[in-house]
Amino acid sequence: MGSFESWKKLRHLFFRHDMRDGYDWVWGVFGFLILLGAVELFNAFVQFPWEYDTIAYHMPILVEWMKAGSLWEVFYAVWGGPLGYYPANHELLLSWLTLPFGNDYLVNLSNFWIVGVLLVVIYKLLKEMGVSDFLSWLGGALVMVMPLFLRQLGTGQVDVFMATGMIMAWYF
Repeated sequence: MGSFESWKKLRHLFFRHDMRDGYDWVWGVFGFLILLGAVELFNAFVQFPWEYDTIAYHMPILVEWMKAGSLWEVFYAVWGGPLGYYPANHELLLSWLTLPFGNDYLVNLSNFWIVGVLLVVIYKLLKEMGVSDFLSWLGGALVMVMPLFLRQLGTGQVDVFMATGMIMAWYF
């Protein structure tokens, strides 16, 4: 079975009532996004956290929590004094990825599941607006090709998390 037949079978399985000829190029977009996600996932596994925001702000808070053995340890920064009097949401997510190994092996994977949640929320939001299944999934998937998402997918930066929070707040 060739790749064209595989796309047709996948389209038939998931979108039976949206079967229209001429939309096969859209499945190529989905395939490209899956391939791009796989490459970003591989890069996230092999590189350490490198962006300034994660290294200078988010990771030192985690280190203080790990050294103190408590989330209530106040983080003092040289440039700003006491910064964290309470656990922030993104730092909690990063700590769940840091604690199993005691280091930052999995920190770059934090945005992958957040992007998956964002895709589902956009799908549900578009379905409430009356958009068809196929176009709802396509709308969610096309958000993933925005430069912000492409640049931050394999990093521990907080912008994708904040965008997901805003869209979830709009949905609920």
